[in-house]
Amino acid sequence: GLGFDFAPLYLQAAKLSEDGKFVVFRLSEQDGLRGKMKLPFRAVLMNMLEDVQGEAQEIAYGPFEILTVGMRVEDFLAGEAAAEPCSGWIKEKRAVGV
Repeated sequence: GLGFDFAPLYLQAAKLSEDGKFVVFRLSEQDGLRGKMKLPFRAVLMNMLEDVQGEAQEIAYGPFEILTVGMRVEDFLAGEAAAEPCSGWIKEKRAVGV
């Protein structure tokens, strides 16, 4: 396994980016909630075409949103994310309209 998960988001796919620089994770929110999640690594935020949009260690998500985040291949191979505990990732989670 990866040594971490993306709960409460669902991992839809993990793949190598088209340019080979990133491990790309496609995530989706399927419960109609919005929230913020702190990742155990500094993520590269991408659009669906894998164009880099920025970097963050905390990502916000909306109801039924599909997110694309990347991790540099060298960080993935070095096990950077595995060193961080999985507990405490979720900072905020709330129902729509609350």
